[in-house]
Amino acid sequence: MTTLMTPQNIDIEQDLTVNYTEEELLDLEIPLQFNIDESSNSTDLSDILVPIDIDARSSIVETRLYQQRVIDNVMKAIREGHRSILITLPTGAGKSIIGHLLAKRLIEEYGYSVGWTCMRRILLKQAELENRAKFNVPITYFSTFTHHLPKIDVVIEDEAQHSASNTSTSINSQICPKVHIAMTATPYRTDHMKLCFSKVIIDAGLRQLVDEGWLSPYHLYITNMDWCPKTVASIYLQDPNRW
Repeated sequence: MTTLMTPQNIDIEQDLTVNYTEEELLDLEIPLQFNIDESSNSTDLSDILVPIDIDARSSIVETRLYQQRVIDNVMKAIREGHRSILITLPTGAGKSIIGHLLAKRLIEEYGYSVGWTCMRRILLKQAELENRAKFNVPITYFSTFTHHLPKIDVVIEDEAQHSASNTSTSINSQICPKVHIAMTATPYRTDHMKLCFSKVIIDAGLRQLVDEGWLSPYHLYITNMDWCPKTVASIYLQDPNRW
């Protein structure tokens, strides 16, 4: 069963009648046999939780070529003895898909137990829901700030630009994973602190993904004016047809 290390667990028999605030909903562990109806405005669990037909759910995800290359290169690096690997891909390139498929491979080929960590709870919840909907891989999801670290063989770290922080380094020193896989779209920190990995996997860049149709074209605006709502509005008004 996929678990999320949070303060509360749901008792389906007792808690369906309880109304929760949006903040409390983020702290709930949703059982694997249920999904969340994100279109619902209700805070009543009986309206939000939707049963999943696990047998009918497809666990096959069609990967893009660059995603498969990244997965293959990470597995090759592990076979070569690398135990600390950084994946760098642009936002929207599907790093969470890559992470879950890597977890699946590591479980199947090495029998490893896998944990997934991130500093933001909402990103942990998104990853858990994506796993439930597409992969059904046994992964322990835990916050970077938790005081109850799981016993796992592999740490997959999202938003790895934070891996240089004292909190993240402390987690890795306490868990001592056999493999640490980190993912980020922004490996360069504003404080110029370096990220330390024995292997860095870089594949498709932003321009390539736009040209291939995986990401939308964008326009870059650079201004010397004060960055405030008035400035943003003035930029938009320069080309109202675009917006």
